[in-house]
Amino acid sequence: HIPCPRNAYFCFRSEYVKVEKCVSTRPGSLDLTAMSRGTADVWRGLSDAERAPYIRMAQEEKAAHTLKYHNYRYAP
Repeated sequence: HIPCPRNAYFCFRSEYVKVEKCVSTRPGSLDLTAMSRGTADVWRGLSDAERAPYIRMAQEEKAAHTLKYHNYRYAP
């Protein structure tokens, strides 16, 4: 199984979750459903300029993925 490259939102989410886990005050208090909803809300509120680094990151991952798996085709 070849994983597909992450899109900009998932690049953002990965970084956001790392920060939020560090900020969590009680160990084990992380509710993944709430975290996902919160992350999506924050993402929707970002400006184009704030999203730009994650868009670039996703483009770079896609380019690296294409080089590594040049015959890859998404097949759900």
